[in-house]
Amino acid sequence: MSRFHLRRIIPTFLKKTSFQTILILVFAAQVVATACLTGYLAFRNGLLSVNDVANQLRSEMTARITQHLHTYLDTPHLINTLNINAIHLKQIDIIDFSTLEHQFWKQSQIFPSVSYIYFASERTGDFIGVKRLSNDTFHLRNGSGPTFSVFTTDAQGNRGELLSVMPYVDSRTRPWYQAAKESGKAIWSPVYTWVGSPNISIDAVCPVYNDSGTLEGVFGVSLILADINEFLKNLKVGTSGQTFIMEQSGLLISTSSTETGMLVNGETAERVHATESENPFIRLTVQYLKESGSDPLPHEKPTPVSIKHIRSFDLVEIDGKRQFGQVTPFQDKWGLDWLIVVLIPEDEFMMQVYANTQQTFILSLLALFVAVGIGGITARWVIRPLARLNIAAQALARGEWEQHVLIDREDEVGQLAKSFHTMATQLRESFAELDQNEQQYRFLVEHVADGIGIFQKERLVFVNDAFAALLDFPQDQLIGKIPEELFGKDYLSRYKKIQKQLQVGVLHPDWQIFEFALMKNDQKMWLEGRHKMILWEGAQAILVSIRDVTIRKRQEEENKATQKKLRQENIRLRSTIKDRYKFENIIGKSFAMQEVYELVLKAAATDTNVVIYGESGTGKDLVAQTIHRLSDRQKMTFVPVNCGSIQETLFESEFFGYRKGAFTGALRDKPGFFDAAHNGTLFLDEVGELGLNMQVKLLRAIEGGGYTPVGDQTVKHANVRIIAATNRNLSVQIQRGEMRSDFFYRINVITINVPPLRERREDIPLLVEYFLHLYGNKSPIQTLPGHILEALYNHDWPGNVRQLQNVLQRYLTLKSLDFGNGVHYPEISRNTQDNSRGFTPTTTHLHEAIAEFEKHFILSMLTQNQGRKNKTADILGIPARTLRRKLSKYHPK
Repeated sequence: MSRFHLRRIIPTFLKKTSFQTILILVFAAQVVATACLTGYLAFRNGLLSVNDVANQLRSEMTARITQHLHTYLDTPHLINTLNINAIHLKQIDIIDFSTLEHQFWKQSQIFPSVSYIYFASERTGDFIGVKRLSNDTFHLRNGSGPTFSVFTTDAQGNRGELLSVMPYVDSRTRPWYQAAKESGKAIWSPVYTWVGSPNISIDAVCPVYNDSGTLEGVFGVSLILADINEFLKNLKVGTSGQTFIMEQSGLLISTSSTETGMLVNGETAERVHATESENPFIRLTVQYLKESGSDPLPHEKPTPVSIKHIRSFDLVEIDGKRQFGQVTPFQDKWGLDWLIVVLIPEDEFMMQVYANTQQTFILSLLALFVAVGIGGITARWVIRPLARLNIAAQALARGEWEQHVLIDREDEVGQLAKSFHTMATQLRESFAELDQNEQQYRFLVEHVADGIGIFQKERLVFVNDAFAALLDFPQDQLIGKIPEELFGKDYLSRYKKIQKQLQVGVLHPDWQIFEFALMKNDQKMWLEGRHKMILWEGAQAILVSIRDVTIRKRQEEENKATQKKLRQENIRLRSTIKDRYKFENIIGKSFAMQEVYELVLKAAATDTNVVIYGESGTGKDLVAQTIHRLSDRQKMTFVPVNCGSIQETLFESEFFGYRKGAFTGALRDKPGFFDAAHNGTLFLDEVGELGLNMQVKLLRAIEGGGYTPVGDQTVKHANVRIIAATNRNLSVQIQRGEMRSDFFYRINVITINVPPLRERREDIPLLVEYFLHLYGNKSPIQTLPGHILEALYNHDWPGNVRQLQNVLQRYLTLKSLDFGNGVHYPEISRNTQDNSRGFTPTTTHLHEAIAEFEKHFILSMLTQNQGRKNKTADILGIPARTLRRKLSKYHPK
């Protein structure tokens, strides 16, 4: 029969045949096809699923073994890490072996899987360790000098009876120590057998270094691998499956059989290679792996298996049984490289597969005959109620909501009838609820504080009362207006852009914000608007909401004006600094001091920590006070602390305070420096004098960890800005181990270097004028003779400004220039006196007299050096560029 005839016959048949008959025929055909196909596929898939089941079982067993190995083998390295962290945190001291004994004993109690925890010192070669015995007792082992001693331990881990003393071999010569030292990191030792005990073990070793990177010693933890044997034995791989673990070299680690992986000969034990195993499954498996693609096994001696990827394989028959196997590499980050092998006999599940296939086929045939008979009854039972539901659905489509189809059944058709009745009821209720929601929506829109409007086709089609009130229009007059009439021309371009998006059908659901200003009651009012594209009555529209932001806008404008004023003031202050000889209480107009002023301004504008470097007497404390007075903390307390005078035993009580009764003599609560400096500035003068322990405690408080007053248990926090000062090189102190790097980086954010007085000699006249006025008892400023000024100018000033202040105060009192070294002025510099002899200022004003003396002195020194400017500048101690600038001022041409 041609395809054309089939196309004509089938539609004709379907049109004339009832739905019930078609349902029965289709149902019967499906059951027949399903029964036949099920029988065939059950047999075929039973055969094909063998490999899938075997792979799943092998993978599951391998995964369980891998998980157990990771859990078991991570413990030793975890112990080493805990011990090294405890050393770095100063919780234990590797020099104190008694502390290490208790540490190791406690860890042996916590981790029952380890057999030995030990440490060997790099400095002395001494050894300390705790070993677990088979009866869960512990021996303490100590190697020091020429002897190795073994002690029992009591229930608290203390040393007990001395059991034995034997010669001691320096641990630093042992292979495990050398391996850890050479690698410089945590590693595994080779697997080894115990002397006098039939056990296979492996050690996790890890070197420990101090803060300077020097090796302090090696920690180690031993594991007895016999526990893995027990796990493999308890792991059920079918009824007769086997597992074993070996190294890439082929040496056995552990098996699920009774074989231990070593040959015991008296007190010595030798490990067994897998190809020499007494277990035929292990022996033939390894031989098969070598012959099927890995490195072949020579006849002379065993060689490595060298498998780097997971391999599944079907072995030849062993004892007449086919085996499914999988070998999986096991590696970890500490250098372990083992192989996990899982073997499953084929007959473990094939018999059940055959039985299930036969049973499935028989049941499918029975189901075929039963289903054909039931199909006719079911089709009739389904069709009749569906016809009734069809009639009711047509009535519902016409809007006749009161439709009730009573079908007293609990099956799907009955549920369909109930759902139909529920749907009709919900439709009726939904329309009623829709009317109610519309009324509520209108109520909310009319009473919300924000103005709401909807634009459609460039015209306003809906507004609420708030919208009309904000725009000061009657509500009925707003309908039909275009956006430009409401929001101004500035909004027109934005609206046109939105209109283009509407024309191409691009809807953006996110709100877009804009601002505009209106004049209302002769006052400018700012409104913030948001628009969003929506669908309104089935067409695209723009929803706009507006709110009054006049108060916020005015505040923003006031803030901008204030910021502008502050910026201008800052610019003015910076521009005048270069021409000033005094900045707050700091005297000096040299280039070096101008740089200091710039850094002071930058530091005052932030709240970050500052370190001020400079020699003694340069005025570091004045710089710190200036930063505080110019900062936002100027109204709060400035607390200076001389760190060199703080004893370590009194550190916490001085900085953190104490509570009444905390110690003898504590009769009342006393706040500390941090309490006093809260919201202000804490000035740490001579911060380089702080010890390491004090730095740790101070760092925790600075970093926000808080502090606890002595005798209190409440942690307090203070908002403190740290300004530190020192005459030391803190970077060198870090290298020497005298300062913690974390403490340094916490305080050393902004660095200010105050130059010594000998590097800014041009400021000496200004300082002299300042001190003469300060100590002149408000009398007219005295004029210093030229030779006195010259002597002050030429002195090196090791004590800096403080020494200059002392010398001038002594000069004003004793009328004798004494630099504090026992030599008075006439003997200090006769040449200088001769050069200035005969010079008489033409004015009584100190500043002008100093300028005349400077000119006279520079020209006379230039004459002495035959006009050589560079040499003259070196003798004067000023840059050659400064000398040329002064000479050009004296002789402009």
